[in-house]
Amino acid sequence: MSELKVFTARAIRTMTIACPVATAVAVRDGMIVEVGSLESLAPWLSVHPHEIDERFRDAVLMPGFIDPHLHPSMAAVILPMHFVTAMPWRLPWQSVDAVQGRENYLRRLHEIEAGLESPDEPMFSWGYHQIWHGEIDRAALNALSATRPIVVWHRSFHELFVNDAAIRWMKFSESDLEDHAQVDAGKLNVC
Repeated sequence: MSELKVFTARAIRTMTIACPVATAVAVRDGMIVEVGSLESLAPWLSVHPHEIDERFRDAVLMPGFIDPHLHPSMAAVILPMHFVTAMPWRLPWQSVDAVQGRENYLRRLHEIEAGLESPDEPMFSWGYHQIWHGEIDRAALNALSATRPIVVWHRSFHELFVNDAAIRWMKFSESDLEDHAQVDAGKLNVC
């Protein structure tokens, strides 16, 4: 059995009713053993070899907090995309202004498409939501380009909207699309 590692902090939010805020957390082999204060952990520390680590002494910790709806791998997918969102975004390499309304949304997509250097480069956009951007469909994306594959990824990550060029690029046929209940071939909305 390895030694305990005790992290101290200004505050530790435990998310347990019995001890909602603590100042020390004891960990062994990546698992939380006890949470409290150095004083309340004394029985553990008196019988187990341990190290006290104060690197977080001025921080607030949330040990064991795992947000299962946060998908870190999604960042790797969306960050290279063109952001067209209803709220402003401040990314390390750029600021993205908010776009609201259907015409403004389609105008912004058109600006992005016109600004791409290679005519063969697929265009991926993230941030669309019908509440702020109105309804879009296959025809609206076809109007942006008949030759460039365009993929609009819904803000929720649960829907994609694509144009005819994207269908050809992905090597799908109309019958491929019609065979799937989650695909609205008219809108080309893939859930």
